[in-house]
Amino acid sequence: QDDNPYKAAAEMERARTESTASPPHIPSGDLPPEPMSPHPQYDPRSYMAQSVPERMAIISAGVIMNVVFAVIMASVAYGMGIKVLPCRISQVFAGGPAWEAGLRPDDTIVRIGELENPLYEDLRTRIPVSNVKEGIEFVVQRPGESKPLTFRLHPHNDIGLPLIGVDGPRKLELNAIYPVEKFSAANRVSSDLLPGDEILKVDGVEIHNLIDWQRELFRRQNAPLELTLRGADAALSDEQSSESTAGNTELNFVPKLKTVIVPASRRKTVGLVMEMSPIKAVQDGSPAAAAGLKAGDRILQIDGEAVGDPLTLGDRLARRASDRPEVALLVQRDGKKIEIRARLRPVTWLEEPSHVNARVSAAALGIAYNVSPTVQSVDPGSPAAEAGIKPGDVVSSIQLVVPPVLLASDKDLRQPEPFKLEGDRINDWPLAMEVMQNLHPRGWVRLSIQSGPKNWSVELPPAESEQFFNADRGIVLSLDQAEKKADGPAQALGWGLEKTGESLTMVYRFLQKLGHQISPKMLGGPVTIAQVAGQSTKDGFPALLMFLTMLSANLAVVNFLPIPVLDGGHMVFLMWEGITGKPPSERVFVILTYLGFAFILTLMLFVLGLDFGLISRR
Repeated sequence: QDDNPYKAAAEMERARTESTASPPHIPSGDLPPEPMSPHPQYDPRSYMAQSVPERMAIISAGVIMNVVFAVIMASVAYGMGIKVLPCRISQVFAGGPAWEAGLRPDDTIVRIGELENPLYEDLRTRIPVSNVKEGIEFVVQRPGESKPLTFRLHPHNDIGLPLIGVDGPRKLELNAIYPVEKFSAANRVSSDLLPGDEILKVDGVEIHNLIDWQRELFRRQNAPLELTLRGADAALSDEQSSESTAGNTELNFVPKLKTVIVPASRRKTVGLVMEMSPIKAVQDGSPAAAAGLKAGDRILQIDGEAVGDPLTLGDRLARRASDRPEVALLVQRDGKKIEIRARLRPVTWLEEPSHVNARVSAAALGIAYNVSPTVQSVDPGSPAAEAGIKPGDVVSSIQLVVPPVLLASDKDLRQPEPFKLEGDRINDWPLAMEVMQNLHPRGWVRLSIQSGPKNWSVELPPAESEQFFNADRGIVLSLDQAEKKADGPAQALGWGLEKTGESLTMVYRFLQKLGHQISPKMLGGPVTIAQVAGQSTKDGFPALLMFLTMLSANLAVVNFLPIPVLDGGHMVFLMWEGITGKPPSERVFVILTYLGFAFILTLMLFVLGLDFGLISRR
């Protein structure tokens, strides 16, 4: 095959040479081949000798096989059974669209737009390619409510993808790989907290769902926590043990019940109180909404006193909600100062920063806000005060440092990447402080400081707070996975066709939104592909097959884009030839081919830059 139609002269010379060459030895009894024309333009077997429809079929073959491969992989995966996540919420991120609308933990999303009974992955695949400007209708089934609730959400594009800001379903079992955070309070009793242990009670109170769990964590955050668990490890009852000695081989294992005391976890701090940014979001139906607070308002005082540390504001307001619910807020709006009175609501759930660009919330009031990297005040006697940090200084970078000697002795330890508090990541102080809670006891914090024209750095040992605690104590719950398995080959093939069609459509819609609704920095190259493939392998062979389905569908779509040097570009040239009766001029062909090659090369360099961190994804 030679795709250039303007190499006809060379093709003619090659064909002429082959036609005059000595014929090969013909076995006795076989007829010799028909002689070729003395002046053939093309070898009849060559690509250019075929008709336009035949060449279109040849060009389409690779893409068609990508689709066929995707169908086969998806069908086999469904035949084996794949792990899926129900569309149930375990956490609502403060300030996100779901938080603003009032969605809660344990809500189950039963419809997204026209899609009935969605899976959690649909939140990350369908929403980014939807019409986010008009909003998306969500139908939610809430525990205790007889009828479904309807919300219209407008996804935010905080990380390059429009999302609604929720985390996937969790169950009351400890994570199968990491049941506790390393160096957390729960890690001190980690030998008693085993993967798969099921939480039954907290201080004697039965726990039935995530709402119960979060309520008890919040109520008892400053005291030891007594957990009653059903152990994942099994044991025989006394009666079964006696039967075992008698030769009975059909035994039922009885899970152990055990009690574990998890100590309270004081929050770590470096003694810096950062400035609170203006309100970014007000929750529907909240005390803030009822009082008339709006996004853009800046809270200057609460009951005549300074706001204090924005990271602890939510905790402080929640503590006083039961006995002193009335608050007077001095608010700056459009350059004017106004006083607003609000009534706090009781809080029985957790809203903690857990992702990049995470907003902080005061749940008792129903507001979410960012935290500025500018220092508002320094706690007297704190590590920051001893280091000479002053109000007005700006923190530009935070590095959580693990001593190198510990990295060398523990292969599971990693040196965390620094948090750059600039550009799109200027609001990462809350996340950095949250990650610091599980820093190695012998670790420290390295801050880069800007004091006017002066830039300097300082290393601080975190200190424990006397007033504030980590409610979750480092206990990690498992994802609540279900299995989707076909009843037979026919259903597996049907699901495989459906999944492949969905994947093809999603890639087209992703490309359509790329650049204006989806950031190009969400693309990935070979390194990203390898990382996702590796993670899929850890999740099991069916998960790997589903990844290959997505990858093959991606290749089918991208390879058929109307870009010269790709199959889609060749198809455009063939369509032109079929319509006009002749290929495009050599000049046009060459120019477009070089432009297509330059585009593909630029795209490859861009995604490699993203993969290797040469280009920031933020």
